[in-house]
Amino acid sequence: MASMKHIILTSDPTGVQFYKFVPDQIGEYSFVFYYPGQVYTWNNTTAQRVFTNDIFQPATSKTVTLKVQNEPLPSAISSYPMPTEYWTRPIEGQNTDWWSVSSNYLEAPQVIDGVYQPDGIAPNSAHIMWTKPLQFGGVVGGGNTGVNGMTYYTGLSYEIRFTTTIIINGRLYYALPRSNSASGDGYACVDLRT
Repeated sequence: MASMKHIILTSDPTGVQFYKFVPDQIGEYSFVFYYPGQVYTWNNTTAQRVFTNDIFQPATSKTVTLKVQNEPLPSAISSYPMPTEYWTRPIEGQNTDWWSVSSNYLEAPQVIDGVYQPDGIAPNSAHIMWTKPLQFGGVVGGGNTGVNGMTYYTGLSYEIRFTTTIIINGRLYYALPRSNSASGDGYACVDLRT
């Protein structure tokens, strides 16, 4: 038959209380917290008010049962294994070691040592997932252009069209070009995966 131990505690002013208990034998231990309730009268001299008969209802916590054993528990893992196949963001918070293969590259686009993304690992080969038009352009068409196959786009030759970018949580944020400028027409956000 299980023995019971009653401990009477007085809460601190914030309504918090704890008790340190060290079991002295193996087995199952159940814990329950009970507040019997009370009627309380107090005087607030700062506000010149008297509060009477504040009723605090009784309350009982859910019973929690713990097993005490001689064998130690295995050490906690610091992270789950590294990914071995396709994964998406957001990365589950318990996969803390994934920092080494995932990165939010918070810089402008550039190629460093043959790798586009210098912080974290990424393929050294092209891996285009999708394309999206940035501005109008292409072949004019028809035979009335003066030069067959004439092309056009908004802007001037050699203007950088895709500069101000940032990737956060698998989403690409980029500036929209305006006329000859690489930015100035607002920003867009797209999911890198879709």
